[in-house]
Amino acid sequence: MSLSNFFAKHTKGALSIYNSINRLLLSRKKLIFIGLLCTVVGSALSLFMPILMKFTVDTVLVKGNWRILLFTLAGLVVLPVAAAILTSIMSRIRVQIGGEVTDALRESLFQKITQLPPYVLHQYKPGDLVGRITRSCGEIGEVYIQNELLPAFQTALVCIGTIGIMFALSWKLALISFTLLIPFILFISHVLGKKVERSMTRFFSILSKADGYFVERIANMKTVQLFTQEKKEKEAVKSWMTTYRESRRQTSYLRIWFLDILGSFEQSFGTGLVFAFGAWQVLRGDPSMTIGSLIAFTVYVPILYSSIHTLQQAYVGHQKAKPAMKLIEEVLFVWEKEEESSNSPIKASTIREMSFEAVCFHHKDGSGKLDDVSFCIQTGETVAIVGPTGAGKSTIFDLILGFLEPHAGRIRLNGAHLNVYELASVRERVTLIEQAPIMWDDTIRNNLIYSNENVTEEDIRKALNIAQMHDFIDTLPEGMETVIGERGVRLSGGERQRLAVARAILRDPDIVLMDEPTSALDSTTEEALMRKLFKWKGNRTFLIIAHRLSTIREADRILVLEDGRIVETGTHEELLEKEGLYTKLYYTQMSKGRVTKALTKSAIE
Repeated sequence: MSLSNFFAKHTKGALSIYNSINRLLLSRKKLIFIGLLCTVVGSALSLFMPILMKFTVDTVLVKGNWRILLFTLAGLVVLPVAAAILTSIMSRIRVQIGGEVTDALRESLFQKITQLPPYVLHQYKPGDLVGRITRSCGEIGEVYIQNELLPAFQTALVCIGTIGIMFALSWKLALISFTLLIPFILFISHVLGKKVERSMTRFFSILSKADGYFVERIANMKTVQLFTQEKKEKEAVKSWMTTYRESRRQTSYLRIWFLDILGSFEQSFGTGLVFAFGAWQVLRGDPSMTIGSLIAFTVYVPILYSSIHTLQQAYVGHQKAKPAMKLIEEVLFVWEKEEESSNSPIKASTIREMSFEAVCFHHKDGSGKLDDVSFCIQTGETVAIVGPTGAGKSTIFDLILGFLEPHAGRIRLNGAHLNVYELASVRERVTLIEQAPIMWDDTIRNNLIYSNENVTEEDIRKALNIAQMHDFIDTLPEGMETVIGERGVRLSGGERQRLAVARAILRDPDIVLMDEPTSALDSTTEEALMRKLFKWKGNRTFLIIAHRLSTIREADRILVLEDGRIVETGTHEELLEKEGLYTKLYYTQMSKGRVTKALTKSAIE
């Protein structure tokens, strides 16, 4: 099982990101075991070096036993090389694990984002989410785990081995090494860790805001230029860079002062103190301290303090990574959908009937509310929804597609509650054509088949013909392979809408939801498109939101919404006879149309 699949499997229900990362690392226990084995052997070889130096001094130099000098010299050459090879193997394993953890975090975070409903995603800026996927995940996998956590295991082994050897050589010097400096080191690590965590929390906050700012401004540079605010935006960027540099400098200074400078002081002072006491023992003829033991001990002291220094860095690195973990954790565990049924969701097949039963929903900002909405739509019906802005029309579509959940009431498909179905399978049978459809920065062909890759060239040709796009594409030098730019910026609004209609047709759904799908088209093109759509319709169900009431006159039923309630229902003729809200909307729109025509004619004359 890949790390990404493992992480996705164990994320749901985990208490925190720590649990998930621990389980993820344990899933690679064989690889970690090989690395630790290399670390143990390599550390043992490195720690044996001072012992070999002690033996060389006490046996060869002091006692004059020159016959074994060649062997000791060979050991002093071979052992470091062997230790370096084993260390390099562990380094490669660390890089592999760190990279896999980063990839798994990124894939899991992106997968979670694809599952979040719009009302949750709207809490975050796109740039902020991108920063969490790229930078925060890399901070954990490729920086903390690869460069600090896994090396800490190696360092811990070296530290334990060094302590054992030091006590074996001289318990007095070992106690001096520990009692004078270790408490000071631990205190400094604790203080530094807290300061670094606060500093990094502020640093990530600054970066998160910058991500959102840059993505928003670059995506909407036309607005900046329209209102000639280039200078203002430049000053805002300069201000951000000043804040960024100051925050980065603060974190760097903390590490330099506490880890580098104080670490060097600890090591030099400790080594000097131990050497002085050991030399005093040698001078006074203490049998427990030979010249070789003193040299070996003097080598072990820097190794010990260097190991402790590395463990300090690992602790500080953990504190540094905690803000990044919180950013990832916030998204991974931000929303867990409550399943109404304990059974596994079923796949939606052909949808024959859809109904709302006393459905209520209220947005937090008070917009788009629904209050006790009930209706039923059968296969093949064309139902239109009309009403003033903010009446709740688009909210109905979001509820059908599962982007929102009703606060009360039920939505049923084929008589079963919407929640019993696998949401992805519902969206395969229900498609939406929006007023402002999103297109990718890709070719026309790839945008079309994004809804369904299992289509033929004949299917594409028919869809484009229905959408009134075939003649336009024939005029393009690159035809279907034309790249349309981010959000389809190289197409007009009407061209994007027609491309969205063709894309929906290729989806081959049971229910087509249309939210002002032809608002950017002229009346002639709109009439031709709608005529062909209804010819293609067959037994499919159409649910249409329209402000142009002339386009829905042939609907089987029209639902009139006002303040989240259905206040009228019937055909076009029936509603006109009632002389209610629909009649008012219809004649208001017709009179505006006549005024517009009169003004246009006057302008021409």
